[in-house]
Amino acid sequence: SPHDYPVVAGSEHWKRKVRTFFRAHDVDRDGYLTKRDFEMTAHRIAAFMNLDDKSAQDLLKNRLKIWEAIVQGGDPDSSKVSEEVYFSNLLASLNSNFRDLAVGFVNNDFDTMDLDGDGFISPKEHRAFFYGFGIPTEHSAAVFEAFDIGRD
Repeated sequence: SPHDYPVVAGSEHWKRKVRTFFRAHDVDRDGYLTKRDFEMTAHRIAAFMNLDDKSAQDLLKNRLKIWEAIVQGGDPDSSKVSEEVYFSNLLASLNSNFRDLAVGFVNNDFDTMDLDGDGFISPKEHRAFFYGFGIPTEHSAAVFEAFDIGRD
């Protein structure tokens, strides 16, 4: 159960990981997460993977679900979330009822990366997300290898 884990205190290591996540999602590098960042990511990934219109729309829909979870009921069209606000909101959420929603959130994030819906994230799908975030795709292979422990 998600409630079996201890309270998240926000260690320095955890803060670095959250900062990396935030900065990767801040695609336009303006210091804020916005709906536009999530739209830009979806469009870049769709172009990299040469997705058809339906698949591109599904990807956009899933990326925007993640954005809506981040704004926590705020206006998804006009909200801007700074790194500091993102960090404090995430910490508060992880230590509240969000724990029950976290599994669904992580599954949605996985489904967003699994572009062909086969239940696996391929190296090409992984590279597409690096491309979408504006991270040089040559770094994808090492990260993918670190995640793909079972080589499956």
